[in-house]
Amino acid sequence: MQIRNKYLSAAWKLLASAAGTLGILLQCGVFSGKPDFSVLNYFTLMSNVLCAVYFLCAAVQLLRGRPAFWKRAKGALLLCILVTGLVYHFMLHGRFEMQGTLFWSNTLLHYVVPVMSLLDWLLFDEKGAYSWRDPFLWLLAPTVYFIYVVVRVHFGAILGPYGSPYPYFFMDAETLGWGLVLAINLGLLAGFLLLGLLLTAVDKALARVGRSCAAGSQRI
Repeated sequence: MQIRNKYLSAAWKLLASAAGTLGILLQCGVFSGKPDFSVLNYFTLMSNVLCAVYFLCAAVQLLRGRPAFWKRAKGALLLCILVTGLVYHFMLHGRFEMQGTLFWSNTLLHYVVPVMSLLDWLLFDEKGAYSWRDPFLWLLAPTVYFIYVVVRVHFGAILGPYGSPYPYFFMDAETLGWGLVLAINLGLLAGFLLLGLLLTAVDKALARVGRSCAAGSQRI
């Protein structure tokens, strides 16, 4: 059932925005005195920046008594942040040593914000907003990111750790070759699509349950 308390919803969104903002600041080293904003080139950071901004704006919107905005666009944001968490957990976790503030920033960005974003959608969003074509449109986000990385690296940018041009090992065409890189990233794109279709299916199923419950309460 959807929770319709706007103050509870706004508070949850503000917490999600705060968690994302803190994780971003920690990851960028703002509190260390030696900030490194190059980490904003990571998909993780980009998706968390978008989440932090969206949830802050959505909370303000709610508290001003205005309806939720960009419902379908939020689906793309939710998809991106969920993939951020899933890819980190299953493909990147353990590849780097995490200590101190880096441990906390990775926990916030890869676990706390994705889980809070999913729960925000499940608990507070009105269901039935997504169509079956939306997951295909949501693929624009990872596609644009892949093109962004390829173009930046082509022109000499260093986007990855330890001097690597690529932010993620599965995008490193110089080491893996373009054939394998394209195959891996097409597989990730397929994963995006399947997860998007799953979100849409759940959205539609919950909308049907909500309508059934509403019809049942009217008959009583």
